[in-house]
Amino acid sequence: MSQQVEVYRALNFHKSSGAAKLIVMDCVTSSTILYILPTTTATEYIAFGNSSLAMSPRVFGSVLPGASDGGALGSTSLMWSDLFLASGAVINFNNGNVTLTHSAGVLTLSDACNIALGTTTGTKIGTATGQKLGLYNTAPTAQQTHVADAPAGGTGVAAGGWDTAANRDAAIASINAILVRLETLGIVASA
Repeated sequence: MSQQVEVYRALNFHKSSGAAKLIVMDCVTSSTILYILPTTTATEYIAFGNSSLAMSPRVFGSVLPGASDGGALGSTSLMWSDLFLASGAVINFNNGNVTLTHSAGVLTLSDACNIALGTTTGTKIGTATGQKLGLYNTAPTAQQTHVADAPAGGTGVAAGGWDTAANRDAAIASINAILVRLETLGIVASA
């Protein structure tokens, strides 16, 4: 048998053979606004929308913790799946100590900030040779091709293998090829 107390056709308390419920409804549209189901035998939840959790809560303002650094968004065992931010969004750490700002196709890290990397395994930038990278506003490019090793040289007056025009030219060609690859990546200027 169901019991119900109705106040201004908006606030309903339900008690049936199952758990007690608190339902807040819109008086005009009769749609559910807030649904609370506390139980001792099942997962407790607060649903914004209807009891089947088919609607999402909407906030017209800010959602704030009780105090600075006083709450987390999710936990180590209950994690959110995705984060959707609008164009121009800012992720702000410690009131501007470090910010990450979005603009069209660009993420900007605030000035005078460092990126610290681990010292045990290390960090890769690019995990495959076909991935493209460009530095200092150069066009992104895939990993550059191998440069042939310069000929081995000796020491002393004869200078080993360097003492031929062909080997000197091969060494110069290798140096120039390395420069071209560095310029392509943007590590050094092309002129």
